[in-house]
Order: sequence, then C-alpha cells, then structure tokens
Amino acid sequence: MLFKIAAVLIHVYLKFVFFTSRWHVKGYNAILENAKARKPQIYAFWHGRTTIMPSRRPKMQDTYLISSRHRDGQLSSQILQTFGLKIIHGSSRRAGSTKDRGGRGALMESLRKLRAGNAVAITPDGPRGPHMRVGGHIVTIAKMTGAEIIPMSFSSSRAHFFKSWDRLLLPLPFANTYYFIGKPIAVPRDADDETIEKIRKQLEVTLIELTLSADTAAKRKEIAEPAPLV
Repeated sequence: MLFKIAAVLIHVYLKFVFFTSRWHVKGYNAILENAKARKPQIYAFWHGRTTIMPSRRPKMQDTYLISSRHRDGQLSSQILQTFGLKIIHGSSRRAGSTKDRGGRGALMESLRKLRAGNAVAITPDGPRGPHMRVGGHIVTIAKMTGAEIIPMSFSSSRAHFFKSWDRLLLPLPFANTYYFIGKPIAVPRDADDETIEKIRKQLEVTLIELTLSADTAAKRKEIAEPAPLV
C-alpha cells in the first residue's frame, strides 16, 4: 500500500516536471514509425536515467519493462505502471548465486511480448550494476525476436544526482530537458557469439555517448561516468 501511495505522489511530481520543462528531443521518429507499424522494439537506457523515460513512449504500442523483484524494483514498478507501462518481473542471478530470481521466466515473457509486436524496455546495467555497463541478454533477445534495439538517454539542466550505485538522476521543474534517441541497432538472426559481443560493445558505447551528449547539452557540471572496466 505504501509503495502505491509513494508511486502516485512521484508520478504527480514527474508529470509536473514534464509540463514545466522545455523539451529538446532527437531521434523520436524512428520509434514512432516502428510503433505505428507494430514492429517489435527494445528500448535500452541506463538504470540511472529511468525517471522521465516513460513520458515520451508512443502510446499506440504497449510497452513492457523488465523489473527486478527486490525492494527498489518494486517501487520503480509501481511508478512506471502509473505511466502506463506493463511490468515483467525477474532479473538475472547474481554471480555465484543459485537462487532463482525469475530471470528465465522474464526472458521467455519478453520474447512472447516482442513476437506479438510490442515494445520491451530494458535497463542493461540493472538491477545492480556495474553502472553504465551493458550486461544481460538484451542483444540475444533482439537476435531471437528480430526486434531493433533503440538506445536512448536523457538529461536535465536542473536535476539532482542521488549517491546510489546507478547515480539516479531526478529532474527538477522548469528546466531544459534533453531526450536523445540513437539509431536503431539491428541484430542478425544468424549472429554468432563474436557478433553478439561486438554489438553489445557497440550498444554500450552508444549509450555512454548519448548520455554524455545529453549531459553536455544540459550544461551539467556533474556528469555521470561509467564504472571502470574490470
């Protein structure tokens, strides 16, 4: 119950931010045309740039978000549902763990939704990092469904960075908001492991560059940086 109340309050706040901000959007036509044609697409954005992303999704295509089952994921799910997103619960196992976190079920459900012509949103550095590093099965999902991966990010001239692992950015009202969408990334159906890894790296670089471009356009003094490569 508390999650629902908190989600509604945060939703009202973010809508206020949306309507009081001046928007600068690039690359939106690509996802709009895909949505009109009912082409499956995978929205890819960093975990720390989740807050305002649902506000500009095409309404003519259902969008599903893969969300973890931990406490933070539950609150995020409640918030995103107020924006009309539908939730697929589950996340991959942590290294060395044998506990089922619903990852396989979430993967299979994502495949079904994409093959039915929907969109699926994935934070490829979630649910717990490393920050701004692409992991998981996002490229494999694209290969198996023929869905294009749509890299995207945003920044705001007035925002607060939380000191969380994902450096969550919360936009403030009356700001210039920069919402950048990169070129769709197609994954061949016959892609081998080497090709998949190459595309994974391409996606990571693209998402980092989009985020840097948005932060620079917003003239932010503090710019999010990816976790060091291990």
